[in-house]
Amino acid sequence: MQALIAWVNTALSNISETNTKPVHTLLDLSDSVALIQICETILGSKSPTKCWHEVGTNRIRKIDNATLLISLIKKLGIRMNFGPQDITDCNEKQMMALVWSVVKRASVAGASAPAGARVKGQIDL
Repeated sequence: MQALIAWVNTALSNISETNTKPVHTLLDLSDSVALIQICETILGSKSPTKCWHEVGTNRIRKIDNATLLISLIKKLGIRMNFGPQDITDCNEKQMMALVWSVVKRASVAGASAPAGARVKGQIDL
């Protein structure tokens, strides 16, 4: 689990326009902000449908962010069988599966490039 959290922090540090606090536990991901920023970077564009709440302190905003995160995950081609409540409630097993799927997708985006070239959405590790 600590390796996944370390990857999230590394990915966030490589995104220039992020001002997200470092992630210490899976509970820190329950507002979905960090994962939305990472998914938008992998996709190479901001979410066109709607904005996300930077400060997801209340449950409604967290669920709204999680719903947007799930739509971004579907755009990445990742199939998940859980809902926004699982992210907001920080279901540990589901969150680890989600982060691992994003890690694999980011690795594939970076691995498909020739040596030394940057790919849209590539996150350096």
